[in-house]
Amino acid sequence: IGLPPKQALIGLLVLGAVAAALFFANQKQGIVSSNESDIGIDKQINELELFDPSRKIYTEAYRGVQENNEKIAELRQRDDITPALVKKLNSMELRNLETLVLRSMKADVNADNEMEAFVNFAESLLNTDDQQVKDSTGFALVRTLVSAFVMSPTEARGITASEAIKFNQASFVNSKTRADLLRKLFVKGLDSHPANPYVDSCIREFGAILETSSSADIATLGRNIHEYTLYSKVHLESLEKRIRYREPKALGNLDQALRTLEANPDTDIRIWKTLIRSYEATLSIEAKQNFQTARNIIGELVAKLPDSDQRKAELRTLLDRQKIRSETMGTTFDLSGTTFDGQPIGKTSNEFTALVFVDQNPKSTLIMKEISTAIAEGSGAFRPIMVFKRDFVEQDRKNFKLVPRRVLVASRETALKYLESFPCDHFPYLLLIDQNGVIVAGNLSVVQTGNRIATFSRNNKP
Repeated sequence: IGLPPKQALIGLLVLGAVAAALFFANQKQGIVSSNESDIGIDKQINELELFDPSRKIYTEAYRGVQENNEKIAELRQRDDITPALVKKLNSMELRNLETLVLRSMKADVNADNEMEAFVNFAESLLNTDDQQVKDSTGFALVRTLVSAFVMSPTEARGITASEAIKFNQASFVNSKTRADLLRKLFVKGLDSHPANPYVDSCIREFGAILETSSSADIATLGRNIHEYTLYSKVHLESLEKRIRYREPKALGNLDQALRTLEANPDTDIRIWKTLIRSYEATLSIEAKQNFQTARNIIGELVAKLPDSDQRKAELRTLLDRQKIRSETMGTTFDLSGTTFDGQPIGKTSNEFTALVFVDQNPKSTLIMKEISTAIAEGSGAFRPIMVFKRDFVEQDRKNFKLVPRRVLVASRETALKYLESFPCDHFPYLLLIDQNGVIVAGNLSVVQTGNRIATFSRNNKP
């Protein structure tokens, strides 16, 4: 090419090096591509299962599920797909379609198309001789239709849910876990939509099916559901909260619930306990006459139960402990003690004290969060003391970030002292104590506490 021999040789060496680099790069790329194409179908399917739409916002979840189903469609075309893997893909696609329905409804997006796609696919899977597939698909169909119904309890959705329950009852009628999951969904529906006739009718049908179960526990659950529907018009699950917040119909609903119990004294003890807790909320609104009337009715009903009835002794104990709680109102409460880390708790304070009895249930978590917010916003004009049902140690504080440093946490010895003076049976429970150590209100919410303190402060101004 016209170059001197020495420069030509150098040029050839450079070209050779470039060519070699390109060759090995291509070889390496070829190996990577080959490895990617050789990934087993089992591994690809397992990677699909890692997708979790519940951790994403609606649009991301929707897009992710759609992409997931597109990959499933591609995998179905593979030559090495086996019947076992097809079964696995069917289960995954059914789950994805169910996710689209429920996430769409929660986002208040029309889900008719998603629901139709889910139902059609589920029904196609039910046409199989594989009993396991029929069982899991039937329950997924019931669970999804019931979930959609309780979110939007229209007559049409109620009819669809009832039909699914009827035709797929074999998938849950002998499974306590599945039956209880559906029961919780219905109770949530009744709580969100009180006295809704479609929810009431559907849950009655569901309870009647459970009563036919070969399992004694599930049959009992069915009878309990029947008993619960007797109180659907009084919205029993939310009665305590509605009384506390002075909802106009709440006290009338309490009277209805008590009359219903009088007519059905054989009802499950769970309903007795719910009513006892509900009417105790009247103490928070200073409706002492309503409290005493309700307590007298329950007391008379308990007295009429035969001594052989296992509920009698437990209910008597609950009423005795409730009596102690009610009689502490207006009395002095000795708050002296120590915190779990050894700090002293004064017998009285120059501010109001919110003595909060808590356990590990979600409602207790919520009230702790509300107290933390009130303190952060400056509206918590009280000294908060947490009384845990069980012992509380430093590790709990590290794990339980909802308990800020300003909140005092009673030591175990002090907590037991408080619990002896005030035998708390349900949690959370907030006592409001004034600067002189006198209990001025009980069974309050955090909002009520702030309002009550403001009222006392206005009334006591010179």
